[in-house]
Amino acid sequence: WRLGSGESPACPGSRVVVVLIGTNDLGLAALEAGSEDPSKAVQAATAKASKGVQEVIKTFRFLLPDSHIILLGILPRGFKDKSDPDKPVIHYNQPSIFTDPIKQINRELGAFALSQRGVHFLDCGRHFVGADGHLVPGLMPDALHPNAAGMAKLADCVNTVLMPLLANRSIGSAA
Repeated sequence: WRLGSGESPACPGSRVVVVLIGTNDLGLAALEAGSEDPSKAVQAATAKASKGVQEVIKTFRFLLPDSHIILLGILPRGFKDKSDPDKPVIHYNQPSIFTDPIKQINRELGAFALSQRGVHFLDCGRHFVGADGHLVPGLMPDALHPNAAGMAKLADCVNTVLMPLLANRSIGSAA
């Protein structure tokens, strides 16, 4: 809504903007599934979530035509089973009901970024999955939001693209 109303969280003249959005669309679909299968609701929300992210990036491109945009892939996530409200259980196992939809969205966002001037797609999800193939609880205690250690991993990943962009003194035209 804010972007559509002309409000931008980025400063005019920003050299680089980093965007990480989309997972809440999938989470909301699961929450709103009610008595229906949440995995079907999440899958049904996939196309809308992907298009929504793409529209946000197009809006940023319009508002900040000379900025580079680092579009981060949606991070892997688990879920919290609240069937017993007194003892919610956090599930770190992968795949989860979100895994395939996230992979699909990330593929679409990667292809989209290739078609957009100055947009760089980066999938940092592998940094949050352990050798066992499951989410690392020490990086995402709630199986969704990175904690300080998780944010440090995310920053290290982002820096692989960000630092070369910042080192390029010709930024000012996101070619």
